[in-house]
Amino acid sequence: MAEPKELTEINDLNEVWKASEESPVLLFKLSTTCPINAEAFKEYTTFLNNDDPNRDAYFVKIQEARNVSDEIAKELNVQHESPQLFIIKNGEQVWHTSENITAEKIVEALEEV
Repeated sequence: MAEPKELTEINDLNEVWKASEESPVLLFKLSTTCPINAEAFKEYTTFLNNDDPNRDAYFVKIQEARNVSDEIAKELNVQHESPQLFIIKNGEQVWHTSENITAEKIVEALEEV
């Protein structure tokens, strides 16, 4: 199982960008007060439970780390949404979605990139 790492500080993003130079990484943004976000995060962790245990995977709790969430939107030049899932490769987002996040959709997206 790939264990997702929580990002709490803007400097934590350096690890994401660096890891993405080796292989695609997953980055998930969620609201901790929304049931739709909770269900999407459950799908994310279900995917990770069945994925390569060496995959770099991250998440940001928007309310607790708003500055990190805002920096992600700025760095990747995307509008903030939640939930929001990114695949990052070489420091750039190569895929993202905020709708219907499922384990199957993540598998398909990784096959595309």
